[in-house]
Amino acid sequence: MTDQANRPQRAAGKARRKAGHLILLVLLGSAIFAAWQVHIAVFDKKRDARRVPPTGARLTWPDQGARSLDELRTSPLAAEGIEPLDGDPGGIRPPAGAIGRGAERFVRDGYLTERASYDVPGSVDEVLAYYGEALAQNGLSVVYVRDVPAGGKMASFSGADGMATVTLRRRRGDDRIVRIIIMVEQPAGPADGNR
Repeated sequence: MTDQANRPQRAAGKARRKAGHLILLVLLGSAIFAAWQVHIAVFDKKRDARRVPPTGARLTWPDQGARSLDELRTSPLAAEGIEPLDGDPGGIRPPAGAIGRGAERFVRDGYLTERASYDVPGSVDEVLAYYGEALAQNGLSVVYVRDVPAGGKMASFSGADGMATVTLRRRRGDDRIVRIIIMVEQPAGPADGNR
């Protein structure tokens, strides 16, 4: 009899524990969300202060291939201030054997940003070592290197004259090729214009 009499109390105890666990999970999720918002507000101020163009703005289209510079200068991207880059970002040459996949430049809030994408045979670590040396020769030092999904790496470099970010990933469908995205940012000069 006592076992049956205690069943409602045990059920109520289980329900309280489940409710307590649910409350703890909600509080933990809220704390993580709040910490992320603080991180964005505190550490991403510089990035947020410079409005970058919408993601996906590219100068090569997979279904149409690369376009001529004249076509790109009259594209809708040109109206947004994004224009083709005729050289390498910040004058930093890619590793030997690299194939260019697209490059653009734009000026926002006093900063000139040059961005390019390349494919090169080799390993992520070899390409990262190459850019570490090349950017060091241009007065930039490593701020951080972190792993990104699928065995890639992202490195940030900074110096008195600007900053650079290099993202390296294995190209989808061919593990022998590394996809490079390099972005170099520096204060815009009078000839660069300002938006």
